[in-house]
Amino acid sequence: MKLELSLEQIVHGLCTDINKLEVARAKNDDPTVKKAEESLSYGLQTLAEVMKDKLPFRRECMLTAFSLTPTEKLFKEIEKLAQDSGFKKDTKNEDMEVDKFEMKEDLNHFESVCQDFVESLDTKGFGTAPTKLRVNSVLVERKTRNLEGLISIQGDLVTQAKNYDPVKAPLKTMTAQALGIKRPRLVDDLLTMVNAPRWHLLSWVLDWPQLEEQCQALLRNPDIKRPTKELKYLVIDYTQFDEW
Repeated sequence: MKLELSLEQIVHGLCTDINKLEVARAKNDDPTVKKAEESLSYGLQTLAEVMKDKLPFRRECMLTAFSLTPTEKLFKEIEKLAQDSGFKKDTKNEDMEVDKFEMKEDLNHFESVCQDFVESLDTKGFGTAPTKLRVNSVLVERKTRNLEGLISIQGDLVTQAKNYDPVKAPLKTMTAQALGIKRPRLVDDLLTMVNAPRWHLLSWVLDWPQLEEQCQALLRNPDIKRPTKELKYLVIDYTQFDEW
């Protein structure tokens, strides 16, 4: 009960800050926007601390906080969360093994194609090129992804994942039961507060190298998350299509 009262107070504060942020953005009031973003970021970091025992939820809070105020300190926190979650791994040795495997596979494939080519020449002469060269084209396999993450504009990452099951409920680790909260409505409010202010190109559904790249881009240039204010128009002479 005490936890839920604390969460209600945090939700109220976050909701107030989100409303202030939206009003400031509509008025192009940059100083107020920055102040509201800092307040929201602090509130989300506080929420992450309150829910520190729930790793998936804490990940979401900190990623949104970083989205609002991209700093080196918060990025280090994101990296640590990726490490704790098993997303960030030492890929140096893995890359070496993959390279060796791919080189061996490429060599085997090349020798196989050459053999097929020689055999086709022996049996058919020089009249036609063998079509078997196209047989071994590699199809892109679906990846196994972390599906316990909030997303907005990249839903295909989930539906095209190898481990996606359309009949299972999403976000099982962020239900009221999993979070130890008795009221599902409060969980819905919390997830809305976490998801709404985020720059939606950041998602824990992404592979860590992709998410790291997006975070680094935001760190280098925080303004890339700002919507473009200048609208450009293309003048088209529609008379050129009259005969169509």
